[in-house]
Amino acid sequence: MTSTLFPVDVAREITSGLPNSADLKVVGVGRDGFEYAMKRQSDGADLPASEWFCYHLGYRLQIALPPCAVLKSGGEEHFGSRFEGGVVQWSNIQPTEHHAHLQSCKAGISRIYALDLFVANDDRHLNNFLFRNQTLAGERTVIGMDFSRGLLMRGWPADPVPMPSSTATMAMIGSLKTLGLWSTLDATLTLNSIATVSSGEVKQWLAAMPPAWLSTARIDEIVKWWDSPAFGQRLAECGILV
Repeated sequence: MTSTLFPVDVAREITSGLPNSADLKVVGVGRDGFEYAMKRQSDGADLPASEWFCYHLGYRLQIALPPCAVLKSGGEEHFGSRFEGGVVQWSNIQPTEHHAHLQSCKAGISRIYALDLFVANDDRHLNNFLFRNQTLAGERTVIGMDFSRGLLMRGWPADPVPMPSSTATMAMIGSLKTLGLWSTLDATLTLNSIATVSSGEVKQWLAAMPPAWLSTARIDEIVKWWDSPAFGQRLAECGILV
């Protein structure tokens, strides 16, 4: 996870030759030596807060996501998702190995997509997954990343549900189901786990963000919504889709 007690200073920024992503404009190299996908308010006023919330909710659900950090650069604070080593993206996997990767990771992939349904992340394509071979366990695991198109960026929680079937997220869920590479059990368990998250936890995560990312009034609105019937209704609507 992360701690705002120790934000990471950005030693330099990289703006060219970035990984294939429509929303990633800058990679920050921290003084800790790690590279971070940097999400700035200049890229979207609610972008850092959306990423922060999605990552912390994912951590709470024990979904595999990269470590994140608050990045300090030029007097401003940005959200950073640390680049992972020892992983491979979909575009670098041989086509003959595609089915095996999806089959071995269908539980993890289904869990990530269930989270996407709840936060309305509408652009989850296969290159938003990182695949890793676990040496000791002898198993393959999947890591999620990038919630740039979800949550507050779509007006959550007032955004319409379900997302349009034409979105990358909904189209991929449909394809995985058709191919028998979807786990309804794991997706449902994830939504059930979200139901156990308290408004107190949500308030703690949001209050720990840099204050510039989200006003106290908007934080209070989200916490109030979490305790309202609308929270359960949204979970039920997502449950129909899994």
